[in-house]
Amino acid sequence: MITRFIGIALVCAALFPLESASSEFATYKNSQYGFSFSYPRSWAQEPPRSGLGVIKISSEGGYGDASCNVVVYRAPDLRNKTTPEAVREMSPSVLIRELRRGGINDARVLESGLTKVFNRDAFFAIFSYSIQTMGAIFSVKTFQVITTKSDVVFTFSCGADSRSFSTIYPTFRVIIGSLFIDP
Repeated sequence: MITRFIGIALVCAALFPLESASSEFATYKNSQYGFSFSYPRSWAQEPPRSGLGVIKISSEGGYGDASCNVVVYRAPDLRNKTTPEAVREMSPSVLIRELRRGGINDARVLESGLTKVFNRDAFFAIFSYSIQTMGAIFSVKTFQVITTKSDVVFTFSCGADSRSFSTIYPTFRVIIGSLFIDP
């Protein structure tokens, strides 16, 4: 009897933190591209900065120094490749080339490799670069994950000021780790 009570108490104790933690997150669902992810309720959705952007979320209700962007585009040359094949072709040099093409000339890849994001193989990279805004230069770090589905490329990037990156990085991992792409 006591063992059963302790077991029930442990199960309840384990479940309640999960319920309160999950209530701290909202879910974004995109039916057009078939993906979803969770993010802190205190963050705000904003219009994406690029034409390929689908959604942008920002910390502190849109006034913080951390944000995540999802970019989705078609790459017809991937049509006959599986996701693992496409992901294996991704590399730091490909990422640097794309960043430079976008005007980020001082990007450095700090860490990269293959990973899984919920239900898909993916390539990840953590990189740093500088941006100039309002007359000041800021150092930024970004955690980026790229995966594919048929000929569609999903790029999920979360970045922050380099000084606060290590503090917000665990939240970025939860957000990106929740990415689900419909089978």
